[in-house]
Amino acid sequence: MKFTSKGSVIVRINVSPEFGGKELLLFEIEDIGPGISEEEAAKLFEPFEQASSGEKTGGTGLGLSLSQGFVKMMGGIISVSSTIGKGSIFSFAIPYQQGIPGEISQSKQKKRVVGLVSIQDKFRILIVDDSETNRKILTQILTSVGFIVMEAANGAEAVKLFQIWKPRIIFMDMQMPVMDGYEATRKIKQTVDGRNVVIVAMTASAFQEDRLKIMEAGVDGYISKPFKVDSLFETITQLTGAAFRYEEEEALNTIIENEDFAIFQKEIHKLPSQKIIDCCRAAENADYFQLIEIIQDIAASHSGIGKKLMDFANRYEYERILALLKPPGFVQ
Repeated sequence: MKFTSKGSVIVRINVSPEFGGKELLLFEIEDIGPGISEEEAAKLFEPFEQASSGEKTGGTGLGLSLSQGFVKMMGGIISVSSTIGKGSIFSFAIPYQQGIPGEISQSKQKKRVVGLVSIQDKFRILIVDDSETNRKILTQILTSVGFIVMEAANGAEAVKLFQIWKPRIIFMDMQMPVMDGYEATRKIKQTVDGRNVVIVAMTASAFQEDRLKIMEAGVDGYISKPFKVDSLFETITQLTGAAFRYEEEEALNTIIENEDFAIFQKEIHKLPSQKIIDCCRAAENADYFQLIEIIQDIAASHSGIGKKLMDFANRYEYERILALLKPPGFVQ
């Protein structure tokens, strides 16, 4: 859109003739823009390469490189045809197979992990990520079920902490300053104790070649960002044998609709009105860290309410928090 100041951008999707025994969907995106020369088009899909029009409008030069990677993952090829002064057409074709009605069964809703089985030793987990936000979110998830967690902001810190603290699992971001996850993984795995530690790579890359490079560094598992909480615990179980306790979904869905709701409503009246207002505002804004801070303050004097609110906050169930704190007639 940014290359077309006037005119139109057209998207076409058609069924293409079979190729190699496969049915194809053909996608075309046509713009009325400045166009691209043959010389520039030849290197347009390389990382950090831009046509002259792209340099003028801004960007990183990664958009088409990433698009090419996604198309390749789906078994297709992306191409461009362009005329200077008239515009460009980007196209790609991907194989598809028609579905049969009723063939796909509804997946069962998974039960929520609520803690570690008590008979096993508590695992020490080291989280290595240069993003403080990423570390805090992962720490909150893991500590809420009983793991003991420490954090490191880069690979160099991770190597030092591993030698001192001896964690059972390391969640390792691969792209970091000072020392990246590749070098840190190799250094840890070269030690005697490193042979027993489980290292799980965390990366936002979607390319298969990047995954191969990550596995070659010596990691034991792989999680894509953003990750699902279910897949996080499943990975831990697969690589370490950790056993979890689960909460029945039926109980979860009715937790604030049964008689407990009335009990908590009575308790909430004991809270300072400003705390209720602040908590509601944080929930309405989906401000996780502000919400946690307020709930921790509430829990200091009202542990029962604090625990219930914390459970909801850790599951990002802001609507339930509002339902609990804002009864009919509540004025903010």
